[in-house]
Amino acid sequence: MFRPIAAALRRRLPRTIKARVLSLIPFLGARYRTYQILTHPFDREFGTDTSGQVAPEDLDVDPSLRRQMQAYIGSQPSIVRRVLARLPEPDRFAFVDIGCGKGRPLLVASELPYVSITGIELSQELVQVARRNASTLAKRFPGRTAIAVVVGNAAEYQLEQERVVLFYYHAFGRETLSAFVGHLERQLTGTSRQLFFVYVNPVDADVLDASPRFSRWMTEALSYAPDEVGYGPDQHDTVAVWQSTPPCYPPLPNARRRVTRVNPLRAEIDD
Repeated sequence: MFRPIAAALRRRLPRTIKARVLSLIPFLGARYRTYQILTHPFDREFGTDTSGQVAPEDLDVDPSLRRQMQAYIGSQPSIVRRVLARLPEPDRFAFVDIGCGKGRPLLVASELPYVSITGIELSQELVQVARRNASTLAKRFPGRTAIAVVVGNAAEYQLEQERVVLFYYHAFGRETLSAFVGHLERQLTGTSRQLFFVYVNPVDADVLDASPRFSRWMTEALSYAPDEVGYGPDQHDTVAVWQSTPPCYPPLPNARRRVTRVNPLRAEIDD
């Protein structure tokens, strides 16, 4: 009942009216908060479509895979920018977004000179949206690294480049993440590949911490930019970054901060 109403609001009402409608309908606002309907400032600036939330049951994917999928919610651009700015030598690395959804981190990553930028997404519907967003941004910034978006199971991703930044915003459950990390471990064993694993909202940080092929490189709580507050479920995100072993870059001073799983959908730094 609620989802069709929210979809209609999203399509037909101006932003200010949408917010007013939600404030007048408490039962609707409680289930569909304003960030799930309002257009993000990033989209208003660049003419893209990365806003809102898409529940797993609304995606065109195999039902057997949905139980391990999380709802699509776009990462805050300011947080993506701040994390990527800390990573060394982007011109030597490929950028890959695992479970890219509508592709907002891909668009932000194109601000840096990555060798290549790729998004992997299981839903063909979301892939089409991400490709349109990439095309929109490419027309505005033709000199940036091209963005490729492919349909595929992110947990089966095959490393192709020697140096890769993997970006991951808690896109699927612990079972799939564990299988994915094991898949990466097998590909890293006996190679000289360098891999950064950027995990925003690291609910299952212990999966990476337990891996012999990864070591923690950074852990920090990053606040939304002021104009992003209200366009996401919180006001900050915990971000943890691992690098493949043996490590090539000295870890940052905050690397070993303790991450706690507050609930199945939220991680916080506990110190």
